Amino acid sequence: MVNPAHEAAVFERLFGPGPHLLRGAEVLTEQALFARFFDEEAANQALMAPPLEAVEETVVEPEVVVEAVSSPAPEPAPVAEPVSFFARVKQGLTRTRAGLSDGLAGLLLGKKAIDDELLEDIETQLLVADVGMDAT
Repeated sequence: MVNPAHEAAVFERLFGPGPHLLRGAEVLTEQALFARFFDEEAANQALMAPPLEAVEETVVEPEVVVEAVSSPAPEPAPVAEPVSFFARVKQGLTRTRAGLSDGLAGLLLGKKAIDDELLEDIETQLLVADVGMDAT
């Protein structure tokens, strides 16, 4: 069970001193709290107000219209099994290796002399294989 005095002490320690709602160990009544912030006459009138009558609400449920479906529902597409991280890395490296070897083979086969243009083409091919996009 919570001790009101202890609760007030913790609240005051956390949020600083404020209007005390405790008088000794007794908790103020609603009327006393209301009177503390407003005048006593308004506090008396507020507590003497007649209780509200319970109002019953009727809930009208909407009619549900179900139409017959003439065409069969399309079958969902087969879901591909998720590929593991290492399988994706292996696929990527396979494509890179194939692109690099095909590119270098196309550049070097049949060439007897290596000139500056061929070196630039080799450099471009290596960059494309490493980065994955055309070099500018």
